[in-house]
Amino acid sequence: MPAAIWTGFLLWQRSVNLKNKTMNGAGGDNENGLEEADKLSSGSSEVLDAEQKHASEADTLPIDGQVQVPPPAKNGFWSSLESKCSPILVSENPLPSNPTKKDLFLHAIRCPPHGKIAKILTLTLVIVSLWATCLGMLGKVAEPPNGTIFILIILVVVALFFGWIFSLVRLPPLLGMLLTGILIKNIPGMTFDTYWTKTSSILRGVALVVILMRAGLGLDPQALKRLSVMVFRLAFTPCLAETLTVAVASHFLLNFPWIWGFMLGFVLAAVSPAVVVPCLLGLQERGYGVDKGIPTLVIAAASVDDVLAISGFTILLGITFKPTQDILTVVFQGPKEVVIGLLFGIAWAGLSVMLPGKDDTMMGKLRFVMVFLGGLLAYFGSKSLHLDGAGALAVLVMAFVAGIGWRKRGWSNDNAVTSTLSDLWVVFQPILFGLIGTEIRVSFLHS
Repeated sequence: MPAAIWTGFLLWQRSVNLKNKTMNGAGGDNENGLEEADKLSSGSSEVLDAEQKHASEADTLPIDGQVQVPPPAKNGFWSSLESKCSPILVSENPLPSNPTKKDLFLHAIRCPPHGKIAKILTLTLVIVSLWATCLGMLGKVAEPPNGTIFILIILVVVALFFGWIFSLVRLPPLLGMLLTGILIKNIPGMTFDTYWTKTSSILRGVALVVILMRAGLGLDPQALKRLSVMVFRLAFTPCLAETLTVAVASHFLLNFPWIWGFMLGFVLAAVSPAVVVPCLLGLQERGYGVDKGIPTLVIAAASVDDVLAISGFTILLGITFKPTQDILTVVFQGPKEVVIGLLFGIAWAGLSVMLPGKDDTMMGKLRFVMVFLGGLLAYFGSKSLHLDGAGALAVLVMAFVAGIGWRKRGWSNDNAVTSTLSDLWVVFQPILFGLIGTEIRVSFLHS
């Protein structure tokens, strides 16, 4: 480029000088001079055009001055390997527009994993990784075959599988989960370590907290207000009638003392929220009976029935094993538990509504943590204070009041807390019913 500029400059200067000379010469000379000047100018233009063309071609080359080379062809080994694997690749075998069962099956097992196969493999890897992590962190507690963590993982996986099998034949999944626990507990030679009893009790308590919270958040305040009298009738009448019937039958048929007969009656009359609540919430989500408030009525009645049965059993248990204690103290144990449960539930629900603030970006997660930890505190704290009936009632009231407060602040029924509790129940349902099944010893029934 500098050479081109310098050449152009010299040619331009020469043409200017020739034009100046022709201006001072004769006419013929003037015309000859102009023609010569024009030739020189055109020559300079040709030189400049050639230089610019060269520069333009140079600018189109890569920066490093090398000519671009097309990508190399595929290696023969990889090309042959891909052609051999093409029958099992999803990308090479798309699903036809009208697939048969054989096409669907072959498509499902082709690589890379996808659909349900990918989900199963992912869950398997997660479970194995969880067990290996627990083994590395906790050691003997997670060792097979009788470590508590190892048995719990096996219990959950097998219970989910049997629950799915039972659901295919239109039976309740919890039945398969319950049978899983019974089978694991009664395997010949199966033993459990010293941590099993305490761990089992804690996990059953956590599962109860989860389902009672789902029950409280699923209650409709308007329907509950309209059907409040019906709730207590539906809770007290069947519970007390069943308790009385069982007490009379056990006394005359099994020679039970009256007090033991009534204790057995409260045990058998109690409605399990873990069975009733998920079914009613499912019906409520599909719109069945919502206008008449049937899901709210049954969920509330089942929860009150459970609190009544726990309180009645606790009172009779205290009378049986603490005969020297003042009878009034034992009798008023139930009302005291009810009052404490109501007060604690309302107070903690108020905190969960006010905290955190509406402008907090993690409001949903923090609300769940607040309510869930409050429920655990109420349930396990009441057991440590020997107020068993207060804990369940506090959890139910807490979730119900918190749900009312959240709705007034703009939250819908489908929120972060309810969705998280629903996801937790997927894990704690097999844990709860599987652990209940492990409490049954077939050998004791034979004896």
